[in-house]
Amino acid sequence: MFTTNLDLDATIRAKVEALRPQLESGALLKGTFWQYYQQSEQLLITLMTPPYTAPPYTANGSLEYSWVLYFLNEYANWIPSLPPSKITQQDWTNWGKIWDGNGVCYGDGSLVNTSQYGIMDLRWAIAYLGYFENKNNKHPFNYSYNTTTVTTTSHPQQLSLGLFGDWGTVPIQEGTSNPSPSADVMAQLANLNPDILVHLGDVYYKGAANEEQANLLNQWKPAPVANFTLNSNHEMYSGANGLFDPTLKNSIFAAQAQSTFFQINYGDWIIVGLDSAYNSTDIYMDGAITDTAQLDLLKSLQGYAATGKKLLVLTHHNPLIEPGGQTNSLWTDVTNALGCSPDVWYWGHVHNGIVYANNSGLTGNTACRCLGHAAIPYGNASWFENNSNITYYTNKTPNPSTGNPVQAMNGFAVLSLTPNGGITETWYYQDGSIAWTN
Repeated sequence: MFTTNLDLDATIRAKVEALRPQLESGALLKGTFWQYYQQSEQLLITLMTPPYTAPPYTANGSLEYSWVLYFLNEYANWIPSLPPSKITQQDWTNWGKIWDGNGVCYGDGSLVNTSQYGIMDLRWAIAYLGYFENKNNKHPFNYSYNTTTVTTTSHPQQLSLGLFGDWGTVPIQEGTSNPSPSADVMAQLANLNPDILVHLGDVYYKGAANEEQANLLNQWKPAPVANFTLNSNHEMYSGANGLFDPTLKNSIFAAQAQSTFFQINYGDWIIVGLDSAYNSTDIYMDGAITDTAQLDLLKSLQGYAATGKKLLVLTHHNPLIEPGGQTNSLWTDVTNALGCSPDVWYWGHVHNGIVYANNSGLTGNTACRCLGHAAIPYGNASWFENNSNITYYTNKTPNPSTGNPVQAMNGFAVLSLTPNGGITETWYYQDGSIAWTN
């Protein structure tokens, strides 16, 4: 069996059987579908071949889906044209001895082990199947959005913004009585009490309504001025239905007006939170802004700098490749609509905390930051070591929730914005210690 958990195994088999008519017809399996999973599987094979060195970042595929071919050959070998897995049952058994321990780290720091939310936590299969279940069952997109204005009269000195990404996990670490990283992160944010909280997206495993309630709403400690949450690839595995209801219907997110994108104005600052997930591609892994509503919002901000304003963009997906040095199509979507690059861009999606070096030839004057390490297990990222594109990345071990010497501490950031366009960035680990400041 793919999993020794009998309840999970039975759940997976029932879901696969329900999807059989769609999968067997091949209606969902078009284009380069199989090639993507073959490439993804090769990433795992390369990593798990001694000396367990991650393949280069230029390799195609995604480690998050490296187990899919092996999984489908176990549960759905009747799919037409399903390629065989190159992973043998003996490989899986041998590698499992490593995964059941501390695990190994991929190049971006992803922790490959069987711990809860680790890459080889086989409950990710439920999220994967959710993609097929809801591919044609997406919640209608809300083309309207809300603008929240925070006056300099109410906040004459500064406005503080708490940012955290990829956070929507259970409050108690599985198998222990320890608070999970997500609980630690929210406790520290509550202590710091920023004026506004923004979650950069991802509620696990697939953003279903019950997960949104348990892993996001029930853990959230509201900020006093406003609270926001972004759409993401994992929310889209339930067609964003759980995000729209119950999350965006909850009074916590009243300022968002049940939209997945928004604008905040404060002094010389414009803050724009975008939905990079709804029209994203490649199993919602590659972010995109292609709808007319968000493009019109960005176009309305053209020339903002000439008026003395500063622009902070927030997305779930990354506009740069993980090791930096190259932009992607999301960067193009946003900057083409703006007619320029923003001053600051924070995103999640990549489960790490990364400060990218200034690169005026590539990203103009944009301060680029990845903040996707609020809960998911990760460790030291070999791609980021001695990398001139990266000024700083989080890698402090061990994680207090597990004690795993390979697993790094999770964290978040608080930005202090001044009315005249100033900014101070302070990054924290889940125990409240300062990780980085600027």
